[in-house]
Amino acid sequence: MAFNLLSPVKAALKDVPGAGKIESGLSNYSVVEEVQLTCRGMEIAIAADDWKPFALMSVLLFVQFLRDCASHVDLKRFLSSPRGAKKPTTKKKYDSKHPHVATFRLLTT
Repeated sequence: MAFNLLSPVKAALKDVPGAGKIESGLSNYSVVEEVQLTCRGMEIAIAADDWKPFALMSVLLFVQFLRDCASHVDLKRFLSSPRGAKKPTTKKKYDSKHPHVATFRLLTT
């Protein structure tokens, strides 16, 4: 269900001025989380009757509404954080008192 919401939201955000540079670094996780949290709050605060105009709205009007909402979004809030460098892996050194022995060797001796 999140993907069904993410696609139109991202499409509306593409029309925001300056979104071209930011779009590549936009975090899908952050956008979906924001939509989910806002949706929960709106379900509580807004009566079901207040949603009827959206059900009756044409697709064109709804797209215009989404674009208008997107123009007020601060896209910098939803940038993904760059991944840091991976730590080098080191081989585990086993204690001399308890060296590693393969299970197969234990079973065959």
